[in-house]
Amino acid sequence: MQQRAERMNAAHELLQRHPPAEAARLLAERYALSSGQARRYVRATTEDSSLAQATIKDPITVRIPRPLLAQLRERARMTGRSLGSLVAQAVASFLGKT
Repeated sequence: MQQRAERMNAAHELLQRHPPAEAARLLAERYALSSGQARRYVRATTEDSSLAQATIKDPITVRIPRPLLAQLRERARMTGRSLGSLVAQAVASFLGKT
């Protein structure tokens, strides 16, 4: 996850100074990425501003009731998202950050 955050932040910074094609080329050079992979990072950064400043995430352990966990797993499966991303979104919403 740290690698993704680092590359997303780099893509965001490059986009502040360069057009998308050049930002992708520079990102590919910097991290030895394929051009397609670099373009995906740049595209993801421009499509979702919440990804523009990806942060390093720390793991935590949370104990929740099994039925709630089952619902969370089902939502993750249906949306293609991770459990962690769903929990982070819920906590951010609870704290008024979204």
